[in-house]
Amino acid sequence: MDEAEAEKIQNIYALYQAHGALNVVVTEAAKIGLRSRKRQAKNCGWCAGKIMARGHIHHILTSPINAGRIPHKGKTYEGQHPAIVGPERWDAVQEQLKRGPLSRVVQ
Repeated sequence: MDEAEAEKIQNIYALYQAHGALNVVVTEAAKIGLRSRKRQAKNCGWCAGKIMARGHIHHILTSPINAGRIPHKGKTYEGQHPAIVGPERWDAVQEQLKRGPLSRVVQ
């Protein structure tokens, strides 16, 4: 596991739990310097360091792989890889995503 990437993912989950809106998470992630990881693409050489878009952040938040699970043919199974975020936190974020940004309780 790449510890730096795992820390980025944990930060994204924390930002979403704190703010409850993807657009706010995009803005806050950019402010603290969270960027996409460096990878080599087939058609454009190296891609890296871009500000994460709303769709990218949504994908990170909804991917069961981050909770140590594997999706396959419409079902989810326990994986053989370590979880980046605990299953309880992942489940809580899924519920928060279902409720939407307007359901966040202002304190």
